[in-house]
Amino acid sequence: MKIPKSKILKSDQSQQPSDPEETAKANPEAEELANPPALLPTPNELVELLSKRVIGHEQAKRSISVAVYQHLINCAKSDTTGGRVEAENHVLLVGPTGSGKSLLFRTLGDVLKIPIFYVPCTNIAPHGYKGKDLAQHLESIADVIVDSSFTRPAIVVWDEVDKLSLYNNNDSVAAIYKRMTQMDFLTYLDGTKCGNENQMDSSRILNISCGAFPGLCKIRKPKPKPVMGFHAGDLSGNEILQPLCPEHLIRYGLIAEFVGRFARLAELDPLDRKVLRKILTDAEGNVLALRKEFYAVHGIRLEVTDDAIDEIVKKSLTHGTGARSLRLVVDQVFRPIEHKLPDMAEEGVTALVIDKNAVLGISEPIEHKDISPKPNRTLLELRHIALYSGKPSKRASESTDVSIF
Repeated sequence: MKIPKSKILKSDQSQQPSDPEETAKANPEAEELANPPALLPTPNELVELLSKRVIGHEQAKRSISVAVYQHLINCAKSDTTGGRVEAENHVLLVGPTGSGKSLLFRTLGDVLKIPIFYVPCTNIAPHGYKGKDLAQHLESIADVIVDSSFTRPAIVVWDEVDKLSLYNNNDSVAAIYKRMTQMDFLTYLDGTKCGNENQMDSSRILNISCGAFPGLCKIRKPKPKPVMGFHAGDLSGNEILQPLCPEHLIRYGLIAEFVGRFARLAELDPLDRKVLRKILTDAEGNVLALRKEFYAVHGIRLEVTDDAIDEIVKKSLTHGTGARSLRLVVDQVFRPIEHKLPDMAEEGVTALVIDKNAVLGISEPIEHKDISPKPNRTLLELRHIALYSGKPSKRASESTDVSIF
């Protein structure tokens, strides 16, 4: 199915010229220039959009942005001039847990206007065995993106692909199943017809596989070289990991045919103290900003001092779960406060300061109160709206998967 160039180059949106209809009639091009059609962001623009929420990981963001841009441009070229889309942009992303893989793809989905599917590889069974195999997952995807034998461009994120590896488990029965599952992927990644009645053109799907790959650093780490001199003990063990290459993934347990289908290998940066601090304070929609908005609804201005932020980051590093630990630590700090937050609002608390001692539990947060508090009508209205008192819908009450108490 080819899309005429006129439908791609012209916008369907209604125009709103600054002058009356005479302006559009006198200069028809002015109307189109005033409301240009939406354009696919360039790789640089995609990186900038991703960086608003995802801190760091510049190399991974560039690799994904280039792959997405090239794939969607190739699909548009195929729609206008014909020809096949070459499946050459698949990405394999390596990153520890909590490093931002899920946030990266959620942000990408918010930016792009194409379907993005998320499929955990732990739920994929080999073809012919009990469980939902790859073909069934592809049928579910085809139901969404195939329309009259035309396949719309899409992105599929195959998460936890490292669970398909044979790492330290080459001879078990489970390893045989994993190898078979990897083999099932090969023809799909080559861009063949698949899905319901083989109507889905998988060459129009950009595949991004990602996983934590625990233990991969042992494979990538070069042998320590002997160092002579007074500082030999200080230098040993600080070798830099080798750049990620297909050989490392094959030694980890992914079969060579599977790894070879991914033209781009990328990895996320490890999260150190500096990066975690930026995630906590600078990222769009960060956990502290959300807390401040929630407190503002109660009429309370929340302030978190720099030494308190440093202490939160320090505690988060001890958990080993990456950026996810920030939410855990923040919840531990704020939970005693939020238990009595509505009462504090009624008592006239207007500001709350969290310092290092409050994070460590040495002292209570510093409160600032209004002598003559006024009722917070906005909060009262929200509390009224939040109590949904209607009867459950008939469809919900009849569902066997939903329990209503």
